[in-house]
Amino acid sequence: APANIITINSPLKESATTRIYGDQFFNLRFTLSPGQDEITSVNLYIDGKLAKILSNDTEQSVAINDENDILIGTHTAELEAVDVKGKKTRKSLPFEVIAR
Repeated sequence: APANIITINSPLKESATTRIYGDQFFNLRFTLSPGQDEITSVNLYIDGKLAKILSNDTEQSVAINDENDILIGTHTAELEAVDVKGKKTRKSLPFEVIAR
């Protein structure tokens, strides 16, 4: 059976790690490609903690650090899609918050 796929469109992972200052944010743009089972929930985790509950829209953009509450250092943003059968698909992106 085809699996659910999460594709990160921006920022591109192949380039250097995304870096932002503590008072900045960036938009994580992604596409959901559902497999044979409908996706029922989409979540954003920052460093393993649930940060935002997102919609099930196919094309999405979510702001990372829009509340300027992520500490200086290296972090991981992880998208999780859950389908009707409870199967989880995850995709992560490293980023770094730097001091001015």
